[in-house]
Amino acid sequence: MADAMIKNMSFVLAAALAVSAHGQAAPQAAVAAFQLPASDLVQLPDLALGKWMIAPDLTPAHWIGEIDGGKSYREPINIILEDRLSATPEEAEQRLIAGCVRAGYPPRFGHSSGYKGYMEGRLFAQLPGKRARSFSSGPFELNNNHGRVFGPLARGGKYYFIAAFSRERVDPVSKIMHRYDSFDQARDQFSQSLDRLGIYRVVAFEKLDNAFIGDLGLTTGDHDGVAVRLLAQQTEADKSFTLGEDYYAGRGGMTQDCAQALSWLRKAAGLGHDGAIYRLGAMALAGQCVKLDLSESLKLFRKAAELGNREAMTSIGIMTESGQVGAKPDPAAAMGWYLKAADRGDLQAMIRLGDMLSQGRGTARDAKEAYRWYRTAAQGGDTGAQRAAREIESALTKEDIAGIERDLE
Repeated sequence: MADAMIKNMSFVLAAALAVSAHGQAAPQAAVAAFQLPASDLVQLPDLALGKWMIAPDLTPAHWIGEIDGGKSYREPINIILEDRLSATPEEAEQRLIAGCVRAGYPPRFGHSSGYKGYMEGRLFAQLPGKRARSFSSGPFELNNNHGRVFGPLARGGKYYFIAAFSRERVDPVSKIMHRYDSFDQARDQFSQSLDRLGIYRVVAFEKLDNAFIGDLGLTTGDHDGVAVRLLAQQTEADKSFTLGEDYYAGRGGMTQDCAQALSWLRKAAGLGHDGAIYRLGAMALAGQCVKLDLSESLKLFRKAAELGNREAMTSIGIMTESGQVGAKPDPAAAMGWYLKAADRGDLQAMIRLGDMLSQGRGTARDAKEAYRWYRTAAQGGDTGAQRAAREIESALTKEDIAGIERDLE
């Protein structure tokens, strides 16, 4: 175990850690209090970063509870994302989150949180920022790839993020239900998902030398010591979609113009842009710029939903619940669509789930779960959801409410 102890980061905390909403460590005195050993630091031509994800106790993170042959799994940084397009940290963060969602890795509940990443002498907080969430390819109850992202670091007109992705195998009969499966598979599948959509492009494979071979107390499993570097892109589909939305809404200096909106949105849809396909479906549903056509609308919503568009999933749910799909209203089937959309962060779907659970519509009445969905939507910024949560508080115990609030911290 001596080797493992030597490799631990010797962080010294001389002042309370303060991290801003976008991960920038606050007073410089607090930043300077952390000392990263040279052996745990990598200097790339444009970026200095730590080799490991950092746990809440400020030691190198390990896979919780997992031991292989007496060795703990150290969690390596294995993704670097570079953004030369965004003008602000907020825009860079929004671009990253939207890209993850489109690639099938929305923020999902059920993963440990509170981790940090280290770049250019600073600690950066974990994205997504919500408690017990990470970017994940599936629900935590099933085998999944998931990752924590750290940043953005502003440097030389660019924004940088680093990330640690891993794959877990769910074993419900084991003492450790969520077992380590792979670092490299998760890294490769996440980066390929972004690259395939053209949201970020794989541009390099950076040697970080963060793989253990023959160490007495630590292992990095199948990790090869390499991080995949991705560069943010603005695709032709994105450009066409933006123009179509601008003409549709009369924004960005554009005059509202149905013909132009349809032309650009159809071009983006032809290039596989799920947002453009959804917008065309919404236009057909409302009879805006095109004739009202429920069948065409549903067809487009289904196509967008297959590409992971959460608004389309919610729209299918609404049509299903109201009887616009099938021979009659089907609340139970609608609930399935709302769950898919809510899992990807759609606030309207969360509110509709809360309504169905509080009223017992399409499912058994469950005030506790209804409250959970309302409060989740409220945390996303929906004021109506907060009012709905208050209206059903009397049906819950104080312990129920406190437990849900802890989960949502």
